[in-house]
Amino acid sequence: MKLNLRFFYSLEQNKQFFLQLHDLSLGGISDFNIKSATTLLEILAKNTTSINVLKFEDFDSDSEPLLFDAFIFIIKLQEQLRQFSIVSGNEFLSELHSIISALESQKQSLQDVAMEYCTCTEEFKVLKNCEESILIETLASFCPNITYLIIVSIEFSAQLVELIGNLQKLQFLTLWCNVYIQQDELEKLLTHFAKTLLPTLQYLDLMHSTLTPYIHSLLNNCHAPLKNLLIDRFENKETIKVLIEFCK
Repeated sequence: MKLNLRFFYSLEQNKQFFLQLHDLSLGGISDFNIKSATTLLEILAKNTTSINVLKFEDFDSDSEPLLFDAFIFIIKLQEQLRQFSIVSGNEFLSELHSIISALESQKQSLQDVAMEYCTCTEEFKVLKNCEESILIETLASFCPNITYLIIVSIEFSAQLVELIGNLQKLQFLTLWCNVYIQQDELEKLLTHFAKTLLPTLQYLDLMHSTLTPYIHSLLNNCHAPLKNLLIDRFENKETIKVLIEFCK
């Protein structure tokens, strides 16, 4: 269906609409209405800077480049973008047209990023070929306002502990990690980890982590007011005893 451009131009006169626009989802654009969608994005880019949630859905790599240009323009102009997502259409997106790079302009406010069915391209080079330590450094510098963090299949390390301790707004943490250090070093690191957990943390998931046998080192030193704690098994009576004391 071809959209009526006159509607968009009349919409541009409604300044109040743009002031109240905080959530924008754009998707399902076909070859028949790319021009209309591009015009709408250009109007939005000129009139609104208050979008908090931005969703870009059901697009293919060969979509009109001007459409991506307009969308990038919107990203860069927002003042408090907190959530961003991009989902491919019928095939994996093989070209993101610098959308990832554009997100850097929102690093002070961005809290959630979701990307589905996107092929690793040159834009993902920093993540594609990195070791875990570079990924952790990237998260620490790029996303300081994270409130919800899921990390799986990663080594439990001092650098990881430092990252989590520096996330001042973290509320939900899922940590499924592997342990490759000696027991005495691990218990010291777990103790340090427990002490770095901030009062903002409400949810901690260690279900599929090899940390479980040493959970007592964590619980004995954790002062975060957890409302939810997930572990997958009890190793011994000591673990049960420590858990009961922690709950009290």
